[in-house]
Amino acid sequence: MTKPVDKVNGNTKKVLKQTRTKDGRFDKALVTKAQIVKELWKRGNLKYKILPHQLSLYESLHDENLLHVINCSRRFGKTFTLCCYIIEQCIKNPNYSVTIVAPTEKQLGEFIEPTMKKIFKDCPLELKPKMRASNHVYVFPNDSVIRIHGADKGNFKTIRGNESDIYIIDEAGFVDNLEELFLSVLLPIIQDTTGKAKKGKIFISSTRSPNPNHYFETLIDEFEVKGKLQKYTIHQAHYSEKEIIEMAVPYGGFDSPAWRREYLCERVADVKRQIIPEFDETKHVRTRTKDNFDSYHHRYVFADLGFRDLTVFLFATYVFSEATLYIENEWVSENEDNTLTTEIIAKNVRQKELETFGSVIPLIRIGDNDNLLLFNDLTTKYGYSIFSVHKQPKESMINQTKIMFSQNRIAVDPKCKNLITTLKSGLWNNTRTDFERNKIIGHCDSISALIYGIISIDYNRNPIPFTQLINPETQIVNPLTTTNYINNDSKRFEALQKAFTSHLDD
Repeated sequence: MTKPVDKVNGNTKKVLKQTRTKDGRFDKALVTKAQIVKELWKRGNLKYKILPHQLSLYESLHDENLLHVINCSRRFGKTFTLCCYIIEQCIKNPNYSVTIVAPTEKQLGEFIEPTMKKIFKDCPLELKPKMRASNHVYVFPNDSVIRIHGADKGNFKTIRGNESDIYIIDEAGFVDNLEELFLSVLLPIIQDTTGKAKKGKIFISSTRSPNPNHYFETLIDEFEVKGKLQKYTIHQAHYSEKEIIEMAVPYGGFDSPAWRREYLCERVADVKRQIIPEFDETKHVRTRTKDNFDSYHHRYVFADLGFRDLTVFLFATYVFSEATLYIENEWVSENEDNTLTTEIIAKNVRQKELETFGSVIPLIRIGDNDNLLLFNDLTTKYGYSIFSVHKQPKESMINQTKIMFSQNRIAVDPKCKNLITTLKSGLWNNTRTDFERNKIIGHCDSISALIYGIISIDYNRNPIPFTQLINPETQIVNPLTTTNYINNDSKRFEALQKAFTSHLDD
């Protein structure tokens, strides 16, 4: 190890080189904090600015996924984390281009530019970009560029045709034209005509939108169903319980819709329009624990064959002793290109049924009787029989389902992502005459399949044979011993022994 050098003709490289150990690491005793910070900036490594609770988000930004949907609590630091990441990329890659879109041009000066200023506070002058305030552009010495746009007043249309390596839509839940911006402007830029990646990554981040029909809510549903949604609540941040309590006070407490939406990343729908408001993900999403009588429990398949929307099959087990219905798996298919056939359905649901139930045959498969011809095809051509549900008024079927959820008698396995999302997001239309359609959950087809099953289950029949419930130690008299006879009544025992064993003397 060499001696420290405070300054060698202003050459920081030489200073740092002479303050390394043989294995290439910095000798903390011989290098200043300022020198380390400067070296990290030159390497395009700003991880030292990231708080521990932000590391998961920060590291995810570096993966190969082209599209990230990030549902994040306020005061988590998502904008700060995203800005650190894009600045790193601009420093490490000459001629790199980043585009940031905020809901309004006014908000650029309220939260994005102050965030950038905070990050650049300790940036070496030779690496710091020049800021063109007139058009919100940062130009780095290596010709990398960060452009910031407001989405209001149609300004986002100026992005069309301008290719960037990264696109960020921040506070996307408050961008009025998010669907047009995403589908008509950004996706065509990063995809070629076949839909394959061409160039660029897109990060769409926000707290939840107060409008349940906003396109950001649709993206949340889509990515949640796929298991790809990035979700960060206030409880995952570094705040103490006391600090979180203080944050909640201005919002009206922990139960207020604004707090739940802004800090817990929950969809807060109008309870009057929500189809199953009794559904509680923390309570009703769980996996069934198999018991010694697993092969006896009744299995069911519930189906809603919605070719116009989604075709859904739910695979369920009813445990009589618990009076609980477990939805253990699902098969969901879209039919946007009109290629869904009975053969495809039969092949996939048979495989899913075998995967879920093993050798146990369902007691019954039940489905919507609007598709009798399809049922007939599945039965006669493919040997997969489905019986028509005896429908009741929709409100009646829904109410039975709501009661079972309120009694905690329905459990949904975590792998049933479409059903879970539908239970959380499904709404009645404004006149409460039908379910509202959604691009991700269709016509709430998973709920339809579930309610058909709820009204078709045999709740009264105990499927476990009586003989399986007998305990030989306490319920069967052993004629050869007195050890298990109550009070060891020898006279009564002898009489019973004679009655049941006299044939042995013949």
